[in-house]
Amino acid sequence: MLGNASVTVTIRVADLEGAKSFYKDKLGLKEVKTFMEGQDMLYEVGGGTKIYLYQGPASVAEHTVASFEVADVLAEVNELKAKGIQFETYTEGPLKTDENNIAHLGEWQAAWFKDPEGHILAIGNM
Repeated sequence: MLGNASVTVTIRVADLEGAKSFYKDKLGLKEVKTFMEGQDMLYEVGGGTKIYLYQGPASVAEHTVASFEVADVLAEVNELKAKGIQFETYTEGPLKTDENNIAHLGEWQAAWFKDPEGHILAIGNM
């Protein structure tokens, strides 16, 4: 049934213009369309997935809301850091990050950062 469906991550933001700038300019996502002019924006990511932002009262989850799969985590971390993105450092619990803000579990690597509203996003080589 849904095994072949693409997925759209939906994120509510208080400052849509600030979020749009971050997702387009910092992350390099392609704006696809708006459904309610000035109230939302749909972005294409990869593999048929999308991120949908819509304006509303602030609501920030304490967990990762979206993960981007990349081939080279360190290269992506360095590229995003060059654009001013700050990555999270984890020193407690089962996931600890190294000097590059990357967690390692065998071959799996991941790093986490926040958008301007505090939503946690990740990159990894899942």
